[in-house]
Amino acid sequence: MKPLIQALQEKYQARSGRSGRTVALCLSLSLSLAVATALGGCSDGSDSSDADDAVTAPNTPPTDSGPATDTPAAGASRALIVGLDGVTYNAIQAGLANGTLPNFAKLKVSVAYSGGMPGGQTQQANLHTPGWATLLSGNWANLHQVTSDASGLAIQGGSVFEVLKAKGTGLNGAAVASPNIASLLASQHDSSALDTLHDCSNTAAADDCVTEQTLGLIDGAYTTVVAQYHAATDVALGYGTGSSSYANAVRKLDAALGKLLAETAKNPKDKWLVVLTSAYGLGVTGSADGLPLLAESTTFVALNQGLNNAAGVNAVPPATLSALYAYPSIADVTPTVLAYFNATPAAAAYTMYGSQLIGDLAVSQLNVALSTSNFNQPTANATVSWTAPETGAINVLRDGEVIATLPAGTARYVDDGLRDHITSLYPQGGTHTADYVVQAGAGGGLRAIRSAPLSYAPIMPSVSNGLFVYYPMNNTLPPVDAKGNSTLGPFASDLDPATGVVVDGPFGASSHGVQVNLKYTNASNQEGYALTFNGQALDPTNATAPVFSVGFWTRIPRDSCIVGGDYPLVGNKNFKSGANPGFAMAIYGVAAGTGCTLRVNFGDNTNRADSSAAVSNNQWVYAAVTFDGVGKTANWYVYDPILGLRTGSLNGASVDMAKLYTGTNAVPITGKNGYASWGLGTDGTGQYYFNQTDANRPKWNVTTGGTTTATPSRDYDAAFTELAFWNRLLTPAEVTSIYQSQMPLSTVLAH
Repeated sequence: MKPLIQALQEKYQARSGRSGRTVALCLSLSLSLAVATALGGCSDGSDSSDADDAVTAPNTPPTDSGPATDTPAAGASRALIVGLDGVTYNAIQAGLANGTLPNFAKLKVSVAYSGGMPGGQTQQANLHTPGWATLLSGNWANLHQVTSDASGLAIQGGSVFEVLKAKGTGLNGAAVASPNIASLLASQHDSSALDTLHDCSNTAAADDCVTEQTLGLIDGAYTTVVAQYHAATDVALGYGTGSSSYANAVRKLDAALGKLLAETAKNPKDKWLVVLTSAYGLGVTGSADGLPLLAESTTFVALNQGLNNAAGVNAVPPATLSALYAYPSIADVTPTVLAYFNATPAAAAYTMYGSQLIGDLAVSQLNVALSTSNFNQPTANATVSWTAPETGAINVLRDGEVIATLPAGTARYVDDGLRDHITSLYPQGGTHTADYVVQAGAGGGLRAIRSAPLSYAPIMPSVSNGLFVYYPMNNTLPPVDAKGNSTLGPFASDLDPATGVVVDGPFGASSHGVQVNLKYTNASNQEGYALTFNGQALDPTNATAPVFSVGFWTRIPRDSCIVGGDYPLVGNKNFKSGANPGFAMAIYGVAAGTGCTLRVNFGDNTNRADSSAAVSNNQWVYAAVTFDGVGKTANWYVYDPILGLRTGSLNGASVDMAKLYTGTNAVPITGKNGYASWGLGTDGTGQYYFNQTDANRPKWNVTTGGTTTATPSRDYDAAFTELAFWNRLLTPAEVTSIYQSQMPLSTVLAH
C-alpha cells in the first residue's frame, strides 16, 4: 500500500500549492484501517473530483483549506440557500401539523412548482440536475441548457454565483451531497464564480458531511452559502413517502436545518436571508422519475421572511397543474437572492423567467404566443399575457426596449410591432427569439420570457428579374395579370361561374386563390381556365429552344387523390398523351387512392420526358419548373410543408424542343387535338376529359345537356395562386426563397 499512499500524498502536496479556490473532496475508499488513519482528513484541490484526488477516513471530519478565514464585516447581508432534495411539500405540512419539524416552523413555507410548464418551451424534467440549474440561474432548461442528470453539464446563460461575483458581494461557497450536482458546479468553481466547492458525495454519510461543511462556510468568510442534501430522495425511493423511515429522514433534515439556523444566529449583526427548497417533486411512488405530472411538479420554497406572494404559504396543495402555476417556482430562488443583495439586473438586461419573492411583486404566469412562426406574413404578431399584481403600472420591454406602458391591472399586450422589429434586424432574413420583460411598478418586480423561434425569410430581390406573367390572385374574379401580358379566365364565357371560385390562400387571412373545378362544362365540352398570352410572341414555348420558368402554389382540396387517370394543373398541350407536343404539369393518383403525385411532362409528338414526386392533400405546396431548351433539360421543385422539398430533372435529349409550342402558328397534330392554348386546371385544349376515350378514363356524359354536371369521376378540382412565368431560369436559391418566404411575389415587386 505504500506506493498508493505516497502517490496520494504527492498529489495532495502539488494541488495544495494552487490558487485559493478549493474543492474539498470527502471520499471513502475501501482501504485498510492503517491507510485510512494515515490519510485521515479531506484533501483540498481545485480542479477535479476524481476519487484519487483525496481520501478521508469514514469517521474523520473533512477539513478544508479555504481561501480565507476572515469573517464578513459586522452587519453584512448574507444568504443561505438550502436544497432539501426529496422533501415534499406534503411531508412538511404534515410535520408542521404534528409539531415534529420545529425548524421548518421558523420559516414561511409556500407551495411551489418545478419542471417549468408542460408542453411549453420551459418544460424540463423534474430531476436533480435540471432542477438545480434552475435554482441557481432563475431560468428553465430552454435557457440554462441542463436537460438531464448526465455528468459534465454546465449552467449556460449566467448563475447566481456569477452575478454576485460581478457585483462584488463576497465569497461564494457550496457543499453538496450528490455527485451530479458537484459535476454541475465544477465549471462554476473553475471560473472562480464559486470560490469553494465541497463534494461530499462519496462519504459514508453525505448529508452529515454537507451539514458540517456548511457550518464551516457560515462561520467563515462566505457571503453566499449553498447546501444541497439528498438523503430524503433515497429513503423515499426505498420505502415510499408514507413510511416512518421517510418521516424520520425529514425530521433528521429538520435537525440539520436547526444547526444551520443556529449558526447563522451566532453573529446577530449579520443579516441572513435563508431560502429552503427542493429542486423537484417526487412521484406518487416516491421516485424522482422526472415526469411532468402534478406530484413531480409540486415542491416548496421557504423563506425566513415574508413572501411578496404569500398566497402559497401553508396553502392546500393544488389539485391541478394549472392551479399550481399561480404560486412561486424554483426559478424564483436566484432572483430572490439577487434582490436581497441589491443585485437585480436592470429591466433592460433582465433575462430570468423567475422573479423575486421579496420586495416588489412581479407578474405571474407570464406567457408569449406567436400568431405564426413565419414573420413574413404582414399580420404576424406576438401576444404577451400575464397575471398582474393589484398595483403598479405595467411596462413591457422587448429585446431591452420599452414598447408599452400600461395601466395597473393590465394582463395582456399584443405586440403588433414585432414584425417591423424583425425585418429591421434581419433585412436579408433570419431567425430570432424575442426576449420580453414585464415590469410591475418601477422597481424590481420583473419577470422575463423568451418567445419561440420566429423566422423572416424575404424573397430574393432577383426573383423580380425576368418575371413577365404574374397572377397574385385576390378576392375578385377573373384574376388579373399584374404584368399585363396575359389574361386568365374560363375557357368559354358560357361556363358555369362555379368553374372557378375564390378560396383562402396560403399566406393568411388576406391571401386568396382560385379553385378550378372540372365538373362544369358547356355544350362544346369546354372546361377549366384558359391562360392566353397577349400575342404569341409572349408564349414562353414559342422558340426553337425555349428557356423559361413557371411556378405556382397549389392545393388539392380533398382527403384522397384522383383514382386512376390524371388531372392537368397547367400546360399548353393536349394531355390525352404525354407524347403529344407541349408541356404540362399534372396530378396523378397513387395505388391506394390517397395522397397525390405531381408529374412534369413534355413531348414532341414522338418522344417524351416525365418525372414526378408525391405531394400532400389539403396542403398548399409550391411547384416550379425551370425549362432549359438549349440544354434540353428541365428541373422541377416541389416544396411540401409535410413531405419537405423534392427536386428532380428531366432529360429531353431526344425531344425536339421546337415542337413544344402549340399555339396558332404551330403545325397541328392529327385527331381531336388541333391548336392549343395554355390551360389552368385543364390542359391546353380546354377539353381534357372530352378527349379521353380510353376505357379506364372518365367519360363525358352529355345527357343533361352538358351545362352543369358530369359523371361523378369528373368532379375534380385544384386551387391555385401566385401563377408566374419568367423568361429565364430561376436559380434553386430563388425558388427556395419563394417558398420559405411564405409571401406573395408582390412583396418583392414593391421594392
